[in-house]
Amino acid sequence: MKRIVILIDGTWNKEGITSNTNVAALDPGNPIVADAFIKTTGGDRHRAVTGRREVMLCDIEDAALVKAVADLKLTNADVDGVRADVSLKAELQAAADATIARHGKVHILVNNAGVGGGGSYGRWSDASWNWTLGVNLMSVVWGVEIFGPLIEAHGEGGQIVSTASIAGLIAGAGPAYNVTKYGVVALSEGLR
Repeated sequence: MKRIVILIDGTWNKEGITSNTNVAALDPGNPIVADAFIKTTGGDRHRAVTGRREVMLCDIEDAALVKAVADLKLTNADVDGVRADVSLKAELQAAADATIARHGKVHILVNNAGVGGGGSYGRWSDASWNWTLGVNLMSVVWGVEIFGPLIEAHGEGGQIVSTASIAGLIAGAGPAYNVTKYGVVALSEGLR
């Protein structure tokens, strides 16, 4: 059975995953996940993937995406990438279409994009709130909406992982960021 992982807006660096891509490791006991997920919790990225994996990466930054694909290929993964601004539903749909065209199906989606923004009280703008809401929250909503049916369609099971942060549980200094992360937690808990 093929296993596909899509990391939304994830880019590698020498230390592993960059600060905007702190993917949580999935339960290795889960039969869908056991030999499919990439452990990206700060360990050696070359040990991260053992065996054959099929991975589609998605990022808004072309250079970061190209580097991430090249670095991940060193781990024996069958990896490709697609450029997309996940704050735009049509671009996320195009990423899904590219994944299906390349791999035929999806088993695991990792909603992991994240940006700071929105500004502090008194300095808000519509543009900064829209950007933060689009990347941090709406990309998760659309990820579930677009990829959920693709995962269900093949009947082999799968998983959707949506990364929030501690800001999804404890409000910090950035109101827009907090709102989006609380939203991700609420959506994820509501889908259990």
